[in-house]
Amino acid sequence: MKYFTLETYLAHPDWDADDESQDRWLATLKAEAAAYERRLNELKGRLPDNLMAIAPAWHVDDALVSRVCFDKANGWLLLTLRCGNIPDGYFDLTLRYEGVDISEDHLRVLSDIACNTSCTQFDNDAYVHELDLLDNGRVEHRFLFYPGMWFAIRCDRMSWERTERRNRTLPRFKHRFRVVNGSD
Repeated sequence: MKYFTLETYLAHPDWDADDESQDRWLATLKAEAAAYERRLNELKGRLPDNLMAIAPAWHVDDALVSRVCFDKANGWLLLTLRCGNIPDGYFDLTLRYEGVDISEDHLRVLSDIACNTSCTQFDNDAYVHELDLLDNGRVEHRFLFYPGMWFAIRCDRMSWERTERRNRTLPRFKHRFRVVNGSD
């Protein structure tokens, strides 16, 4: 993570902590959010509009990993998140990454999150995400999940699709995380 740091996330004071600790943590979080917003403003006109639409950090708050399919041979990855909440409704956000580059460590984190996700609130759910444009023109998408796990996906192209859902309940899949090689 670049803007929303793991250190700040892990330093969240208990809800019964004194006001000064809460205020100090909140000030740090607000500073990180402001830095990310400044970065998004810099990316306007450079990052495609369709990606800017999902770029706000809290867009995936409390999202669950519904399914991951990674085709190493052809260099694409599909990540489906169940997003939303009771007041606003639920939806699947399916992200397609092409020309994918993900480290083995980050792929392992994504696999752990996907394989251990249930519909229980705060059980491997997303806290925040960051979209960024690297110097070489590639897109980097970073996610921070409870309880302090993060991963990044770099790609040449990225697209997304939103599908409305009735609730937070995830579909049953034999394999929530799957790696295929070409024609699988």
